Amino acid sequence: MSISRVIESIERDAFSRSMNLPENGFDGQADVKVFPDGSRWATCPWCDKKAIKILPETKIHMMPYKCKNSKCEKEFIINL
Repeated sequence: MSISRVIESIERDAFSRSMNLPENGFDGQADVKVFPDGSRWATCPWCDKKAIKILPETKIHMMPYKCKNSKCEKEFIINL
């Protein structure tokens, strides 16, 4: 086994030990949250940043979206 493979396996093991498992039901899709002012927003499932305001007539089907939070920037699906 080469040194690079050993290092790669150590990094993979260390990463898997330090990361939390996904919560039950986590599917990488936006959450819809209602805020105190009554507005509804699709939010990033990782950092909870507001992504898109949801109006009563809003309909979105499987829209890919990239989080605008500079510390997150993960992609997720908005499906309403």
